Amino acid sequence: VRLAGFRATVVAKLAQSKAATNDAKYLAKMMEDYHITMMEEVKHMAMLKNVSIPTADLPEDNEAYRNLANKKQMEFDLEYVQMVVKKHEGAITLFQKGAQESKEVDMISWTTEKLLLLNDHLLHANAVKEKLNSMKNNLYR
Repeated sequence: VRLAGFRATVVAKLAQSKAATNDAKYLAKMMEDYHITMMEEVKHMAMLKNVSIPTADLPEDNEAYRNLANKKQMEFDLEYVQMVVKKHEGAITLFQKGAQESKEVDMISWTTEKLLLLNDHLLHANAVKEKLNSMKNNLYR
């Protein structure tokens, strides 16, 4: 496990400042707020369980950030939202596995609670993605 939530807040801040649409900006603000709260919870649990959390960025994270930062307007929004969708799909898989394999009641409860939020976020991100794709298609008709 690494502190992926920190990277998500950095990308969300970029999206809030660079996104062309209010939908992408709202999604980014939602992601930033959620990940700040979640990472505080993770840090607290890690401290209680005497577990360290790696915080180093992976090279592919830096490359993905640079690629995203170089996008413009609608292309940026679509790329950001697609990134949110992909990351949430991956997180849901990991949290489902954690909830199934954990032997600790508090971890099962926490991951189950977060799965509900992750699924809500994925639904919202997919709705924004559909809206942006529709906007893009209407622009190029």
